[in-house]
Amino acid sequence: AEYVTGESTACFSPESCRVSEGGVVRRKGMESICSCIRVSKEIRGITTASSRLAVSSETCADNRKPATRNRMRSKRNCSRFVDNLYMLILYRSRFNKTPKTNQINRDLMGIPSLKTLLIKRYLCLILVYAVIIFMAPFLHATDEPVDKLDIVVIDAGHGGHDPGAIGSRGKEKDIVLAVALKLGDYIEKNLPDIKVIYTRKTDVFVELHERANIANRNNADLFISIHSNWWTNPNTRGAETFTMGTSHDERNLQVAMKENSVITLEENYESNYEGFDPDLAESYIIFNLMQKTYTSQSIEFADLVQDQFRERAMRNDRGVKQERFLVLWRTTMPSVLIETGFITNASEQRYMMSKEGQEYLASAIYRAFKEYKRNIENNSAKGSLKLPEREERPVTYMTVATDPDLQEDSNIYYMVQVLTTTRGRTLDDFSFSDYGHVAEFKTNNLYKYAVGKSTSFEQVSRMVPEVQQSFPGAFVIAVQGGIIIPLSEARNQNK
Repeated sequence: AEYVTGESTACFSPESCRVSEGGVVRRKGMESICSCIRVSKEIRGITTASSRLAVSSETCADNRKPATRNRMRSKRNCSRFVDNLYMLILYRSRFNKTPKTNQINRDLMGIPSLKTLLIKRYLCLILVYAVIIFMAPFLHATDEPVDKLDIVVIDAGHGGHDPGAIGSRGKEKDIVLAVALKLGDYIEKNLPDIKVIYTRKTDVFVELHERANIANRNNADLFISIHSNWWTNPNTRGAETFTMGTSHDERNLQVAMKENSVITLEENYESNYEGFDPDLAESYIIFNLMQKTYTSQSIEFADLVQDQFRERAMRNDRGVKQERFLVLWRTTMPSVLIETGFITNASEQRYMMSKEGQEYLASAIYRAFKEYKRNIENNSAKGSLKLPEREERPVTYMTVATDPDLQEDSNIYYMVQVLTTTRGRTLDDFSFSDYGHVAEFKTNNLYKYAVGKSTSFEQVSRMVPEVQQSFPGAFVIAVQGGIIIPLSEARNQNK
């Protein structure tokens, strides 16, 4: 037999059950079952005690005897056997996918196909996510705004057996620890009223959820997670700061997936993160609906960091972005994840590994921290600080060019969008100088910048690889009458 060996014993009535050739039990109905089956302890290499799968013949009632107690006991025992046999077959079906086995699985007791089981699994996941989404507003952090800055948690990413991104000369975990310690030292020396808490001060592994828990337990007012970036193109360079949120940029999602994948190094990570799979894009759909407080304050601090990187550390400014990082999602205060540079870029790796580079990076973050603290305290003193608004989903606003000439032009143009930020830039910013025409678009409180301008989609598309060397998240957009329109709509109109 494929699954069951040994003989089946008597007392199944002919009209209720039958035993197929080779000892494989096939069930027709449960109503008339009044006995059980004795099977061998060895079932295809899986050793199971007889008491688990079958009962002795003495405990089974003959179907000709009317003893109700024995009959009910026998039914329970046989039902238990069928359930155990079902689980064994289900277990085997995960590892044996030959046509013969699949046929047996379909025949035996109406066991569902693997496709059906997968559908049920995903339905269960959706149900779990729905419950989390429903409960989030009640379990999330208080809506009280951060009107003071007394405690900051500095998180040096990775550590221990998790090296993070690896360059030709160094490892992310070492670079970010050095920057984190220097940042904390700046704050402690110059702002002694601030309590600095580190998630790690040595080369140790700290689980991702514990990093956020450290901040939450200490009622921190700001959470700063420091990382170094990576990309497949060795020419990619620059610093960027992320806040919690969603985007439609595939490159940003890949960065988040890489940073989130550290949870697989943790024990029991599936239970710690409610079944979240960092390598499965579908898992990230939960963040699209999740509510998050302190978004505006997080973005404010992130903007200050990027300003300092550009002006103080002379880094290529890649802007403020939003993406689904688990460590940010679990915090209950304004929080950011800073990518200080690309370890896969030779020059930036040297800079980040040098003492001078680490000093500049830490100093830039410190200056942003000091300015953010001053803003928080000034707003609090004036009583003008408003409650942070909860944002359920990104709201779609019309994105309009600030250039009147572009607004009056009814032609469809294609451009390459390179940057989104909450603070306006001058169009002659050196970051854009290599790519010709520059346009600014405004939507709600965000500024978007695009370079290049052509009525030919193919011509603009050829620009993208070059632009992505400085702005890896760059992509083609379509503009008509000064408004960004769906690319598919523009392509259809041009046909």
